[in-house]
Parts: sequence; C-alpha cells; structure tokens
Amino acid sequence: MINAYQGWEEAKRRGNERQFCWDNFLAVSTLKMIANMKGQFARHLHDVGFLTSSNCSHQDANRYSTNWNLIKAVICAGLYPSVAKIEMREFQKRPPRISTEADGKVAIHPKSVNSEEKYFSSQWLIYHEKMKTNKIYLYDCTMISPFPLLFFGGDLLVTTDKGYDTIQVGSWIKFHAPRKTAELVKDLRKELDRLLEEKIRRPSMELVASRNSDTHECKILNAIIELIATEEIKTHRRLEHRDDNNDDDFSHYHKN
Repeated sequence: MINAYQGWEEAKRRGNERQFCWDNFLAVSTLKMIANMKGQFARHLHDVGFLTSSNCSHQDANRYSTNWNLIKAVICAGLYPSVAKIEMREFQKRPPRISTEADGKVAIHPKSVNSEEKYFSSQWLIYHEKMKTNKIYLYDCTMISPFPLLFFGGDLLVTTDKGYDTIQVGSWIKFHAPRKTAELVKDLRKELDRLLEEKIRRPSMELVASRNSDTHECKILNAIIELIATEEIKTHRRLEHRDDNNDDDFSHYHKN
C-alpha cells in the first residue's frame, strides 16, 4: 500500500497520474483523500509539538522513511495484537500453515500479494483484518521480525518453557533466549516505554536518535533502532542453518 501511494506521488510529479492509476487499478479520489488525511495528521502533530514542521515532507519527519524494518515496526505497533504465526516458513506446492491465538488455523487470502510467497524469513505476520467465508482469511498482512513484537507488542515476561529460557510477549508469543539476553530486552523495552510516556506528557521534549549525542535517551533509541533495522538480515542468515519447526532463538544477540 505504501509503495502504491509513493508510486502515485511520483506519477503526479511526472504528470502521468491518471495513467498510473489506470494501469494499477487505483482510484484517484481515494489517493487524494489519503493525501489530505496525511497532511492533517502532520499538522496535528506539529500543533502539539511532535513535529518541527507541519509539512509532512519535511526531512525531520522522514528520517527513517526508507527503512522498511522500522516502517514494519510502526505497523506492528499500530495493529498489535492482530498477530499470526507461520508454522512452516518454507513451502513449494502447498500453502503455509498459519494460526492465530483466537482462531487456530487461518489462511492468507488468495488476493494478497503474500499468498504467492514461497518462503518467509520470520514466523510472524501482522494483519489488518480477517474475514470468515469457507475458512478464516487474513487480509493486508505484513511479515515482521521478532523485535517489533518485543518492543511494540504486549507485556513481556521472562520465564522458562519446556526447559528453555524464554521471553514471552502477551499470552502466547514466545522466543527462546538466554536469560541475560531476555532481561536486557525487557529492560530496553521498559526504558522505551518510559521515554515515550515522557514524550507524550511533554511533546516539545527533544527525543531524536543521533550518533552525535551521548545522552542516555539517545543511547536507548540508537540501540533499539539498530536492533530493529538490522534484525531481518541476521534472522534470514540464521534461519538457513536451523529447523523451521523451532521457535525463534535469540542466542546470537547475547554477545551484542
């Protein structure tokens, strides 16, 4: 959806807006409505002090707009707890086994772009809606890595599950991790929640990740951004050497 919207913006700049929408089955009126809502949202955020400019194209508001891992983390924050687990991530002739906590077995709708995927590097999907016909289908789903769930999902619990040290998100999402790693992630999450609460109370508070700053707040944000921004690459490499039926294992992050 983001790619379609950005493609429309580029087509407008080139002067072939209507042809782009015709070729891609998009409604000009809907895209203009989204653009108006985007502008209104930016103005509201500026009015309360979250943005330095009311222009949604300002560089300060788009610092990470090309980092897809962070964008997916934002989607996770907005849609949680609409989470589904992919039980089998690599498949050729049959669809993946997918389940949710509330419904058990579900499926990706055939019209979803993800229905054609043959491999997922992570076990987790975040989805916008589900609908029941002959089976329960997920619509508008996005694959996400574990860290968005850990930092933007439900409450965290460090525990032991089947003899493994585990960090649990909410009531059913579990990841294997050494206890020290799990406690570190939990502490980072606690600090992030504290920073966000403070930012909400004082919107004018400067809360920007910067490599040039040595403040405690910047160190926390930089650490979380680094984990989320690079996780999918590390996860993909790691999954090439492990059994797809196991829960995600965070052991490789302990030394970092």
